[in-house]
Amino acid sequence: MKKEAKGRKKVIVLATGGTIAGVGENGNNTGYTSGVLGSDELLSDALGRLKGTPFSFDIKTIQISNINSDDIDSKIWIKMVKYINSFSKRDDVLGFVITHGTDTMEETAYFLSITVNTDKPVVITGAMRPSTAVSPDGPGNLIDALYAASDEASAGRGVMVVFSGRIIEGASVKKRSTFSPDPMTGREIGYIFDGKAIYKEGKRSSRHIFDISEVNELPVVTIMYFNAEASAVLLKFSAGISKGLVIAGAGAGEYSEEYLKALDEIKVPVVISSRVEECFVGRDMLLSDKTIASGSLSPQKAAILLRAALTQTDNIPELKRLIEEICIG
Repeated sequence: MKKEAKGRKKVIVLATGGTIAGVGENGNNTGYTSGVLGSDELLSDALGRLKGTPFSFDIKTIQISNINSDDIDSKIWIKMVKYINSFSKRDDVLGFVITHGTDTMEETAYFLSITVNTDKPVVITGAMRPSTAVSPDGPGNLIDALYAASDEASAGRGVMVVFSGRIIEGASVKKRSTFSPDPMTGREIGYIFDGKAIYKEGKRSSRHIFDISEVNELPVVTIMYFNAEASAVLLKFSAGISKGLVIAGAGAGEYSEEYLKALDEIKVPVVISSRVEECFVGRDMLLSDKTIASGSLSPQKAAILLRAALTQTDNIPELKRLIEEICIG
């Protein structure tokens, strides 16, 4: 990396690994190893494709981890948040880019959305093809993310995901495909065109922000996927080794009589979501008044919200009020 010019603004790149940093047999899209290239190598490869077109800002890279995103954990999430919340106080920092694997990108994006406390843009990107593919998508996505993170129009819009030229709200993003070079879906709020972030709508409304400045890792929450003849024994076992549960129910968060009876014996908070792609679980849809409604949150995002909320309280009525207020209003 070249030395930063004195007085220039900067974008900070936090690298975590993933396919964007993957290396495999030249020309192949599969059979690669994630998290091989370091942050400086990623940036050098991406900038080399600009053919001399300079940015008007400097770039500072920080290697948070270098792993497959299936191995991401709450310690890494918290490390990212603390870096962002700290660096965002500096006048010379424009925004942040996080390079990340796509498998758990939606979970990281949601966690950051409820814990990062800054109006400066936080942009997550990645790739579906490794750096050694015939046509790797990572360099272009990284360049687009840098443009989004540095653009004045991006301020105050919360966490965003940039992929294939599209800008998606971080809180709503999810992976929809295991093979498409445009795998992420969610509420699309804009796009990148000729190095500019173009937005379709106004800035986000206020969002609840959890203070995790004194937290080192999140409490364990287990997701229980309900299916026909799902065992309530496993439900009770999971409650015994977890601080909370999320049930990915059928339909609008429904489950069997066996599950319902087991809930009477469970002492940890239980959030109800749905395994259905387009779902909503409201307060009046709950089969047990001991459980907590998650609105339209997917099971994995409901688990993150419960984990964050548990850092504030383990009182079930208070958790119910807090989570349902966030999810339903």
